[in-house]
Amino acid sequence: MRRVATLVVALAAMLAAPQAASAAGPAFSTSSVPNPNKNSELYSDTCSSRSDCWAVGFYVNGAGANIGEALHFKGKGWSRVSAPEPGGVGATDYDYLDAVSCPSRSDCWAVGYYGNRAKAAVNEILRWNGRKWTKVHAPQPAGTAAKSERNQLYGIACPAAADCWAVGFHTNKAGAYLNEALHWNGKGWKTVAAPNPEGTATGRRNVSYGVSCSSRSNCVSVGYGLNRSGAYLNQALRWNGKRWVTLSTPQPSGRRSHGYAYLQGVTCLSASDCWADGGYQNASDAYLNEALQWNGKTWAKVATPNPSGTNGGSDNELAGLSCAAPSDCWAVGYYYSNTAAQLNEALHWDGAAWSLVSTPQPGGTASNHNNNALYGLSCASDSDCWAVGYTFDSRGRSQNEALWWDGIAWSAG
Repeated sequence: MRRVATLVVALAAMLAAPQAASAAGPAFSTSSVPNPNKNSELYSDTCSSRSDCWAVGFYVNGAGANIGEALHFKGKGWSRVSAPEPGGVGATDYDYLDAVSCPSRSDCWAVGYYGNRAKAAVNEILRWNGRKWTKVHAPQPAGTAAKSERNQLYGIACPAAADCWAVGFHTNKAGAYLNEALHWNGKGWKTVAAPNPEGTATGRRNVSYGVSCSSRSNCVSVGYGLNRSGAYLNQALRWNGKRWVTLSTPQPSGRRSHGYAYLQGVTCLSASDCWADGGYQNASDAYLNEALQWNGKTWAKVATPNPSGTNGGSDNELAGLSCAAPSDCWAVGYYYSNTAAQLNEALHWDGAAWSLVSTPQPGGTASNHNNNALYGLSCASDSDCWAVGYTFDSRGRSQNEALWWDGIAWSAG
């Protein structure tokens, strides 16, 4: 999933155009994370075991196209794996992979979107069969004939091999953004109706960023809505086995004009234990971390650290989320330091409270020229988590980043 405090702005522009590891664990080095060309960013990862993880995102090729990328970890290092590029490889082409999920080692799905020849944004679904990635037919509810037609997938979850959900948004004829939910039944993908809490009129937005399933009859997707007053609002939907329904969520920024709250990551351990994370803007115009917990009946806002502070100008944001157990969860993102550097952020839930845990900062910490950000997170166990994102190199280019948690400390992988 990708940063929303900046993503909303970036998405609007895109629519107009687009400590060391423990001795017991494997040894890693920063060079073990491939960077295909000038700029690379990772948005999502998933781990089925200590020796099998995937990460997806995009890179910029030599011609200037944004190209979907897939990296595979098999126990000792990350390697790049070829993936289809349906959007083309020319200067103005784009193709983004935003999320990945694996029901098994030989069965993985990656979703995102690309631009076709008509300049429409088209849903992209790729499948890994244990040997290679192939493109799979995807519904396009907005159409594919014009630049104004947008279909974009941001999240995927598979509670079973023949039961997967992909979420995102698509536009309607009025230009509104509508929640999109696609279902895989083992034979094909089809569109399933989803609520649009903020309506379907021009200017309204309903966007799903992440989805998690604890069973075939319990899936939760989260994102944001834009209401008629111009407020960005937390959004959560639930699949109850028969249909998608809207869940009421706290709105820490209120519903005032230009209020700002959004959810990006979600993970469900059971039908009565889910977490969602993201960010919101307070009355001082500071951006703060946000964590919500679902108990099966209601969502409640849970206090989190804000390492950037809570006064005007502060900026904290959470994006990735994963739980190894009810009392062992991680949330990752970024914050800005007092030197204006953008720094990796990792928060840990121990069953009672969220706390800030130190992370490496491969991109440096000295000034606003230093950037580190984490977007994706997957924990195979309490001593095996990967967080992915990007850093800036000395020439200001974004580079893939992967950090590993060994149960004691985070290290750069």
